[in-house]
Amino acid sequence: ADHLASKELKFTCADINPLFIEQGKKNHPASSFILITPDVDVNKKLFDDQLKGRKFDFVILLSIAQYFKNVANLEMVISMLAVYLKEGGKIIIADVIDQRSSAVADAVSLFIHCVKKGKIIEFFKFMAYLFFSDYRKLTKEIDLLKIADIYINQIADRNSMDYKKVKGLTIHASRSNYVLEKKLPKS
Repeated sequence: ADHLASKELKFTCADINPLFIEQGKKNHPASSFILITPDVDVNKKLFDDQLKGRKFDFVILLSIAQYFKNVANLEMVISMLAVYLKEGGKIIIADVIDQRSSAVADAVSLFIHCVKKGKIIEFFKFMAYLFFSDYRKLTKEIDLLKIADIYINQIADRNSMDYKKVKGLTIHASRSNYVLEKKLPKS
């Protein structure tokens, strides 16, 4: 949200974390924020109520795919959100964990990024947070979903979308990023 606001773009954010929603509302009062739940059906109703008639150029799913129970739930969310895309709109699924992802590779990518940006102290603060936060406890309790490219490709096909794997959307070099684009009607 901070990055988009600096570009003077209009946006709507949805998150499961009420703290992030409140922080977003405080930092970006002209934007819309929706508190969602882990329940896809509840979220569908929230989106139907709050996004009625709205269409977006982009829907960005940032670092959430790994928290779904299975690929079918991810597809349900993509299908649900695809109806809110403008013609030619895109769903960006960023920071997807797959079989080649690892905590060590993530830490190395983050460290390299922080060195390049001169943010070494922030790196160590973040690592301390990870080691002593509820997030670490959460990730020990659940198995993060690993999603192979073929599943994203199949989701795109079933939702009449073009699929493209892209690099460089997030700092984690061992994670995957995808752009799904609504297929334009054939003329």
